[in-house]
This record gives sequence, structure tokens and C-alpha cells, in this order.
Amino acid sequence: GQDVNSASWSVNDTYIAVAVDPASVQEVEVFSFNGSTLTLVDDIDAGTLIINYLEWHPTLLYFVLSLSAGGSELYVLELVGSTIAVRGNVDLGGTSQISRWHPSGVYIASGSESTTAELATWDFNTGTGGVSFKQAINLSPDRAVLGLAWSPGGNYLAVGTAENGTSATLLIYEF
Repeated sequence: GQDVNSASWSVNDTYIAVAVDPASVQEVEVFSFNGSTLTLVDDIDAGTLIINYLEWHPTLLYFVLSLSAGGSELYVLELVGSTIAVRGNVDLGGTSQISRWHPSGVYIASGSESTTAELATWDFNTGTGGVSFKQAINLSPDRAVLGLAWSPGGNYLAVGTAENGTSATLLIYEF
């Protein structure tokens, strides 16, 4: 068997994307599901970078990946027909623990872990699938962003963090 690091349904309930660790190489696999049968549509190799999280776009067939450190750690992929295509990527300078779509689908929030953890937001271009920097907040040293949740209206972002040697913290930001 393969370890599944993350899984997410597409908005139309037709596809499920999974991040798997078959051995030494990480993959993203997209399956179609007709109510009884899973069929592999396509897969893409992420190399040795660990895929920490993936999530489908709230209205389109894009999904975002958060990867461990070692190059670009935030990717936007699109399912085009039966092919996964890379549309955008960003080097965060540290491990991306989680990335979440804003309910409107035009922003992405990402949480990273490095010498200084960072909470960042990105503009998302629905036409090209590209991402561009919007804003960032540096959190205290030795802190990791482990969880993100947008409020249903997209006005607030809950950020779950952990610090080395201390208890977890929940932060709420107005967007």
C-alpha cells in the first residue's frame, strides 16, 4: 500500500486528488469517481519533496499543493481533460505546511515553517492559474503554521500554530 498524505474532492464531486508516498517519490494522483468505481485519470511526480496538503479550488478544476522545503513549495495545478498541468508555483523559502483557498477562489493563504514562520496570502488569476504575492505576516521564531481555515464569508482567517516547547496558539486575522 501507499501512504496517503492528503486528499480532496473536486467541487463537482467527480474527482478526488490524493497525495501519495509510494516509496521514495511523492505523487499527486487524480481519480474520477462515478459512485462505485475509482479510475486513475492522471498522476504527476513531486520528486522527493513531501506533499503536506492539497485542496481543490472552490469552483474550478484547479488545486493547490503545499510541499516540504527544497525549491518551490506552493504549486497550483489544473486538471485539463485527463491531464494534470502545472499553472503556477512559488518558492516560500521554507516548508509549506498548508495552503487553503479563500471561499471566493481568488486568493490562497499559505502557512510555512522556516527560521521565521510566515503566513502569506496570494492573488490567484483564474484565467492563467498563476499566483502573485499579496501580503505576509512573519510570526515569532520557532513557530510553525499547521492549520488554516477561512470563515465561510472569507472575512476572517483562523491560523493554528505551534511553537517549540510551548503550547499551540490559535490566531484570527481579519481579511
